[in-house]
Amino acid sequence: RFTNPREEKSSAFVSANLVTITDDNAWETYLDGGRELRGTVLDNAVVYNAEITIDRDNRMAEGHCHCQFFHENNMRKGPCEHMLALRLAAQKGALQP
Repeated sequence: RFTNPREEKSSAFVSANLVTITDDNAWETYLDGGRELRGTVLDNAVVYNAEITIDRDNRMAEGHCHCQFFHENNMRKGPCEHMLALRLAAQKGALQP
């Protein structure tokens, strides 16, 4: 079901309601429909601040997090579980009535 452990962890954060979206900006003109998200993820009693930019094709174009994985790898190995959780929480929120 998951392609890597970070995806599995991000899903667990969302399921446990540990993700809070603090800012959700959608621009009609930005990348023809992009979206910028900021939020927090509670991971083992530590709050991580994450932010991502999603392009019109729902790809993560940019991102930043204060976790160790991001500081060691930036985006070279893909987004960290906190950025993935932020995107997943936003997607689930859009699906809820």
